Amino acid sequence: MCYNDQGEVAGAIVMMLKGANSSEVIKNVKERIKQIQKTLPEGVIIEPFLDRTKW
Repeated sequence: MCYNDQGEVAGAIVMMLKGANSSEVIKNVKERIKQIQKTLPEGVIIEPFLDRTKW
């Protein structure tokens, strides 16, 4: 996909299982993103484009 006319990017969607606690799911997703980010090559970032949680 393209992102703000700045070139190509990869996209992903996180889906919650029925009956799961949404607060726990997003907390776990954000923690996992932090872990994954540390393993990515320099210049590669994970940037959420839609986050409906309240900080």
